[in-house]
Amino acid sequence: MTEFPGKILPFNKLFQQSIATLIVKRERIDFKVAFMSGLKEPAKRSPIASSPGRPDRNQGGTAAGRGIPALSGKNAGFSIMGFKNEGKGAAAIIRCLSALLALASSPTAFVSPASAQLMLPGALHAAPPAESKKSASVNPSANPMPGRTKFKPRPLGLKAPSDESLLDRDLTRYGGSGHLSFKLGPDKTLEITTLILEGEQISETREPCRVSVIANEPMLLHTDGRPLGLTRYQADIAACPFHFDVLNGAVLISREPATCDFAAADCRIDPTGLWGPAASTISEKEARSWEHIRGRTESNMRANFRALLSTAGKNKTAIKDIAGDQAGFSSRREMVCRNYAQEEVHGFCALRMTEARAMLLQTQWAERVESDPELKKQIEKEDAERRRAAAAQAAAKAAKAAAMPGASIPGAPESGAAVPSPSAAN
Repeated sequence: MTEFPGKILPFNKLFQQSIATLIVKRERIDFKVAFMSGLKEPAKRSPIASSPGRPDRNQGGTAAGRGIPALSGKNAGFSIMGFKNEGKGAAAIIRCLSALLALASSPTAFVSPASAQLMLPGALHAAPPAESKKSASVNPSANPMPGRTKFKPRPLGLKAPSDESLLDRDLTRYGGSGHLSFKLGPDKTLEITTLILEGEQISETREPCRVSVIANEPMLLHTDGRPLGLTRYQADIAACPFHFDVLNGAVLISREPATCDFAAADCRIDPTGLWGPAASTISEKEARSWEHIRGRTESNMRANFRALLSTAGKNKTAIKDIAGDQAGFSSRREMVCRNYAQEEVHGFCALRMTEARAMLLQTQWAERVESDPELKKQIEKEDAERRRAAAAQAAAKAAKAAAMPGASIPGAPESGAAVPSPSAAN
């Protein structure tokens, strides 16, 4: 590097807010400097180019006596003199850096004094920006108070869909086949009023068949708790018993094995899957509303997943199981919803399956907390601390509001308080 009396001039004091790019090509090396300030207007000729010297073969002008190239144009682009046919490798790079030093040593190389910093390979260590210490405190640590308890995340407390969401609806399997409808019975539980199942003939495969299960009276259902966070009902059909979970305006039917035979009707049927509105009845307005809800539902599911994952603590096996099950949900949802008619248009199936998943994660969190006494004790302790912190925050907010000018007049009765009569005062 070029030496100056008493000190070495660092690179970061040479250029006014500039960016340097060294481009190594097959037959030549170009060095281009794009100024962000200083050369706001295209310069016809730089001060270097006006210095007397030998001609510059690349720019067609004259350069300073040390082989310094001409600097011109809006982008201030120039080429290192004599590099076009001199090969590649370290020698070419050394010549380029030598020319750069020669350019930097010229006092008239730039219009304004240099104050910006530039980091190049091999350059001296540049001093950190003046704002670095200030910007370091912009993002403080997540737990700045030492010794403070870090609360475990909690599920959102989502509510399961009600049975009323199924009333006055005609549901179809995957939005295209069969017919299922409900009503509320005397004890406020669901009853099936219509159940038409479609399948294939047992004697002749691929030939469609239909079975109407409900004759005259509605079919009574039996509740089976909420094993997945959703209300579950059991349908005791002799030839094809199944259970289903209540979603918002839909039901998810399950049974093992999936198919069942109605021998009298020569019909083999698979009733499992999502039963929801027929695809042809879904309006564009409904589809748009579901699209807006879908993002919030995904966020709810992720929040409940984080809460469930926190219950595993440092148990690597539990963490792996929980994370693996969540990772497999997307593929399971795809397998179910790819059969729903026009799913790519309305996205009804994916929305309802995601809602069901969020409820399941919330239920699993509660089960893990109840089954682990130590974890339950920690959760209760954190909840108590949360309540104390919330109460203190509310009290501080109320005190601040009371201290605001005009909030209350000293000596005046509060709003709604009884004003004592003069006789009572005496």
